[in-house]
Amino acid sequence: MAAIILLFTWIGIQLDEMLAFQQPYMTALFALIGVFISIWQVIQSLMKMK
Repeated sequence: MAAIILLFTWIGIQLDEMLAFQQPYMTALFALIGVFISIWQVIQSLMKMK
């Protein structure tokens, strides 16, 4: 879970640097995407346990 969030945050940081945004828009966006993917994976694994 943490690995996914960290990976997506790192991708966002790289995009912010590449696109030269003054605010960390891509970092925030990709961090949120990573959180949603992680939550979705947890929900999917919990549903399989039933």
